[in-house]
Amino acid sequence: MPLKIKYITGFNEQGVYLNESELTMLLFLYEHKLLTQKQLFEVFKLNEANHKYGYNSFCNRLSKFEKLGVIKRTKYELIRRNSIYMYLVEVDQKGIDILYYAGYLKNNFNQRIPKSNYEHLLGIKQSVIEAYKVLVDEYGFAIGVSSSRDNTKGTTEFLYLLNQDKSYEIAGIEEEPLKQELLHLYKAEELGTNPIRARERPENALFAYKGAVLTSYNHITNYFRDRNLPDDFVKGLYPDWMLSQHRNTFDIEFDTGTEKFDIIRMKMDNYMELNKKDTQKHTVFFVSLDDSITTRGLTEIQTSRLAALKHFLMVNDSGSSLREQELDVYLFPLARTQSVYKKVMLNDFMGEREVLREFVRQNSQRLQLAHLNTIESLNKNRIYRTNFDDYNASIFLQTNHLAEPIILMPFYIKEGDIKSMDEFCYFGGQIKRGELPNGYTKAIGIYETKEELFNDIVSSEGIEYNESIMLYCLEDQKFYDAVTKIEAEIKLPSR
Repeated sequence: MPLKIKYITGFNEQGVYLNESELTMLLFLYEHKLLTQKQLFEVFKLNEANHKYGYNSFCNRLSKFEKLGVIKRTKYELIRRNSIYMYLVEVDQKGIDILYYAGYLKNNFNQRIPKSNYEHLLGIKQSVIEAYKVLVDEYGFAIGVSSSRDNTKGTTEFLYLLNQDKSYEIAGIEEEPLKQELLHLYKAEELGTNPIRARERPENALFAYKGAVLTSYNHITNYFRDRNLPDDFVKGLYPDWMLSQHRNTFDIEFDTGTEKFDIIRMKMDNYMELNKKDTQKHTVFFVSLDDSITTRGLTEIQTSRLAALKHFLMVNDSGSSLREQELDVYLFPLARTQSVYKKVMLNDFMGEREVLREFVRQNSQRLQLAHLNTIESLNKNRIYRTNFDDYNASIFLQTNHLAEPIILMPFYIKEGDIKSMDEFCYFGGQIKRGELPNGYTKAIGIYETKEELFNDIVSSEGIEYNESIMLYCLEDQKFYDAVTKIEAEIKLPSR
């Protein structure tokens, strides 16, 4: 039964109506404490009923809520942007009371709102919003688990219904479509009396699906407790946010460019330990701040830092290497979050064999490709698999369209994935160091789409070995220079 609230703010029943999608938006804002106005609009449009809602109409609606004390907006001046400002939004006490009486909150505690480090805070929130965009369609609802850092007020669980029909179908809730529940709430005592007890939400049965549907955690301790693990299951690890669904857990680390690489390395060691000990499959997302959200600084993509970090995370002297682990790690700028999430969270990748077969099919005639699939043919070209310590290439191809043959070693690269990038660059290094015929061997990094190729960042190791590597796009069937991303051709080395 759909709920509508009439929030009475004046005599003669004067007031404003709030529907369930607006209550859900306020609930999300309460959990996350502070969002920009544009981020809140993105949350509002997560609800299926609001997909066609315009931004100007939404802003007008927020202005009305602000006048009634439902929300509070603060101007955040962008000093480096010619005195332009944006709004930061939080739930005000009247809005908290509405959520409480409507049954969305178990208590009406107010929130402690962060007052600094907005770039890091808002970047984390955007990373979480993008995950909701990707994952919520499967079930139509999601769950949030949140607590203060010191757990002084316990843990609060939040239920977000974003597609009511799908949610009700899963939970077996019978809806009476012709009836609507109307709840009267009063802004002041002289206007009327609010209920003694908060309403009981019929959708609360959906909490039983916590962990199976998209479930977000603001603190790792809550994740451990939900899985009946001790609070110190893995010590010294504090992801900026965690998202769990089915057998997968996604750990978000948001990077503003200030954290030292050695600290990040220590985090990775802890993530490796967590992935070994936990029954869930963990994937770590290192998301880097860029200009896709408006902040005081003009933050371009930190290409050099990300390129160096990709290499640093794979090659280290700490005694534990990602090359030996099943932990997947992706590193990318914030603007690419939704694209990478879709691929990883929905497992929307092509299979490696499928990618390599397609590369061969596209280039078999124009490059006159031949497979080097025997030990004799490899040794004849001075290729010895025993020279490869960390990786072993799947296939070797020989081109015969030039005056002399060139050996190609194709690799499937997933955007942001530091492992596939590392494997690709490893063989670029083998070529440059003379372990493979230098000048007559090319490692080819294959991307599915142009968008992925142009937005992915080649590691610093790959930049160093640029003469030994090339990129290829299945979508447009073209080769590219690995550093400049300019269209290129396979050529013989100059003498």
